[in-house]
Amino acid sequence: MGPARLRAEDPVSIGDFKILGRLGAGGFGTVYLGLTPGGRKVAVKTVHRHVADSEGFRARFRREVEALRRAGGFFTAPLVDADPTAELPWLATEYVPGPDLATVVTRGGPLAPEALWRLGAGLCEALATLHGAGLVHRDLKPSNVLLVPDGPRVIDFGIASLADATRLTVTHEAAGTPGYVAPEQLRGMRGVGPAADVFALTCLLLYAGTGRTPFRSRTFVEYIAHVLHEPPDLTGVHGPLAELAHGGLALDPGERLDLPALAALCARHARVDDVHGFADLLVPAARDLLTHASAEAATERAYGVPATKPQTDGAELPERPHTRAADARPWVWTAPGLGEGEYVAFQGPALDRDAGIVCLAGGGTIHGFDAATGAQRWSVQAGFELRAGPVPAHGVFVFADDQGRAYGHRARDGVRLWERDPDGEAGRPVTDIRLLVTDTPEQLVVLRVGRRAGEPESDYTWDDIALLRPDTGMAVTTKPRHGDSSPRRDDANWVVGDRLFIAGYERLASVGFGADEGSSWTEKAHAAVSIGERTYTWRSFGGLVCRDGATGTALWRSRKPRGPSLSALVGTPDGETVLVVTGRGIWAHAARTGRLRWTTPVADVGRRPRVDRAGVTAGVVWSAFGSVLLGHDLADGRPLWRLTSEEPYLTMAVEPHGGLLHVHDGRRLRGIRPADGGDAWSVASHEHSALGDFLPHWTAGDLLYVREESGVRAYDVLRDA
Repeated sequence: MGPARLRAEDPVSIGDFKILGRLGAGGFGTVYLGLTPGGRKVAVKTVHRHVADSEGFRARFRREVEALRRAGGFFTAPLVDADPTAELPWLATEYVPGPDLATVVTRGGPLAPEALWRLGAGLCEALATLHGAGLVHRDLKPSNVLLVPDGPRVIDFGIASLADATRLTVTHEAAGTPGYVAPEQLRGMRGVGPAADVFALTCLLLYAGTGRTPFRSRTFVEYIAHVLHEPPDLTGVHGPLAELAHGGLALDPGERLDLPALAALCARHARVDDVHGFADLLVPAARDLLTHASAEAATERAYGVPATKPQTDGAELPERPHTRAADARPWVWTAPGLGEGEYVAFQGPALDRDAGIVCLAGGGTIHGFDAATGAQRWSVQAGFELRAGPVPAHGVFVFADDQGRAYGHRARDGVRLWERDPDGEAGRPVTDIRLLVTDTPEQLVVLRVGRRAGEPESDYTWDDIALLRPDTGMAVTTKPRHGDSSPRRDDANWVVGDRLFIAGYERLASVGFGADEGSSWTEKAHAAVSIGERTYTWRSFGGLVCRDGATGTALWRSRKPRGPSLSALVGTPDGETVLVVTGRGIWAHAARTGRLRWTTPVADVGRRPRVDRAGVTAGVVWSAFGSVLLGHDLADGRPLWRLTSEEPYLTMAVEPHGGLLHVHDGRRLRGIRPADGGDAWSVASHEHSALGDFLPHWTAGDLLYVREESGVRAYDVLRDA
C-alpha cells in the first residue's frame, strides 16, 4: 500500500514536488509519491526517455495534458500539474490512498453483487468523463482502479490518448494488459476508441464478480489466441453479469454495448442510497484494506517496509504495511467478583467489525466491549444454557443453547433480535452443536445439531442442518439430514451461489437452496474445497476429482496423490491451482485441467501426520502439522522454511491476516513473514490464554483478541512486540 524506497537513480524532486518513494513502474514510465510545498500528497508520473524521444510524442502529450485539465468527475484522480517540456515529461495527479481492485479481490474474494454494480456505475462515470474530454484510457485493469470508502478512482493515464490518435506508445511496446486489452488493439487497428474501454471494463467487472477474467491470460500470446479465436469462458456467470458479458465482449467494436448502455445496466442493479457507502457493501476483509489505507494516509504511521517486487493483476501481491487505528490500544478484562482460583468458562471472543464490538459469553451473561479500547458497552443476561457461539455476522452475534435453539443479539447494544426453535426431532438427545458463518458476502449462519441416532449408547450423527439469515433467523434451507457417524472438530461449511456445501469426516454433501432448492448430491471425501462453480474432492485411495458444483458431475480425475486420510485441499486465490496437502507431500494441480504442475515431499512431521490447516498467503503454501509449520513456494513447491513449536504436544493455531501468518503455539503469539518464515513480531502469551475457537480475531490491523480463563485480553502485536 505504501511506497517503496527510492533507488539511487531516482530524483529527489520533480517540479515543485518533493519525492518520497516509488509507487510503481511500467513500460511507459515510473510513478512516484510526491509532496507539494503545502504538504499534499500527489502521484507523479515520469516518462521513460526512449518514449519521450519518440517522434511527435511531446505534441501528443501536451494535447493529452490539456484534455486532462478539462476533465473532472468524482471517480478519476484529478490532474494537479504537468510539464510536457521537461527533459523527462511528467504529470502529477491527486494521490489516492486506497488499495487497488486486484488486491481487494485477491484478499477479500469476489465482490458481492451490490458492491460490484456500484463499482461498475462509478467506473462508467469515470470513463464518461474521460471520453467527454476526448481521451481513451486504453489500459483499464484492476491495478489501475483504486478503491476508497466512497467508491473507485481510475488512475494511470500513461497510455491514454486522444480519441483521434493512433498510438501513444512507441511501436515496440504493447498497449494494454493481457486479460483486458480489446481485440481492436490486438489487431493494431487505427482509431481505437471508447469501445476499447467498454471491453476492458467488462473484463474488469467479470474479474471483480468472479475472481477471474473471461480469457486465458498467462501470456500475451495465449491471451491473443483466446480473444481472437475462442469464445470467452463464462462458466458460472449468470443473470445480469451474463448480460453484461454478452453485450460488452463482442469482437466487433460496433456490436458492443456503448458506455451509456453499460452505465444504465450497472445503475439498474446498483444499490445507491444515503445510508450505505461503497465500503459498507464490501466484506470485512476488503473493508479493512480501505480502512487501513485511509488510516495510514491520515496518521502518517506505517509499520514495516513494503516489498518492492512488481504487482500483477490476480497474481502474488506485495506485503502491506500494518497501520493503527488512532484510539486502538492493548486492554484486558476479567470477570468481576471472582475469588482466588475461581474462573468462568467463557466462550468467544468474537469480533463484529461492522459494530466494532468484541463479544464474550459465559456464566449466563453476554458481554460486549469496544474493540479498540476495551470499554464495556453492554451486558445482558442470556436466559439460556450457552452451547455454541458467539459467531458474528452482519452486526449480529448468534448463539445456540443446549437444545439446539438459535438466538440473534444485535452487536451494538446486545438486544435480542430473534429466537429460532430447532427443526429436528426434539425427543432425540443432543450430542453436539456447531455454529459457523459462511465465507460469503451474505454471511449466512450454519446451525448444525447432532443427535443420537437411536439408543442412548449408539454412535451420534450430524442430523439437523439449517442455513439461517443473521438479521432475522429465518431459514434459507433445512436440508439435508447428514449422517456421518463420527464428525470431527474441523467439519467445514461453505456456500457457492445457491448451494450449501457440508464437509464431514468422510463425506461431502451439496444442498441447493433458492433457485436450486431441493437438488442435492453427496460424495465420499476426506477433503473438499470449491473454487468458483467447481468443487474438488479427494480420497486417500481414490485420488482427486473435479466436479460441477451444481450437479456433482465429474469433470476430470487424477489418481494422484494417495496418502493419509487426514489431509487438506486448498484453492489458490487466483483460482488457477488446487493443492492436495498430505503428511507425505504436496501436489499442485491445474484447477481447470487436472494437470500435475509440481509435487514435493514433506518430512519429519510425525509418525501419523495430520494436516490441521493449510492455505496460500503471499505466494507461499503453508501447512500446519500439529507442532510443525511448513512453508513452500507456490510457483514450484520448493521448501522455504520450517517452524517447530516449543510445545511439541500442542497444535499450532494459524490465521493469515494482512500479508502475515499469525501463529499461537501455547507459549508465544507470533507474526510470521510468509516469504522466509521469520518473525515480524513476537510476544509471550499470558498464562492459561488460548485462542478463541482456535483462531485469532482482529480489528484495526494490530489488535489480537485472546480468551483467558476468566476474561479476554487484547494484544497489540506491534507495540507489544
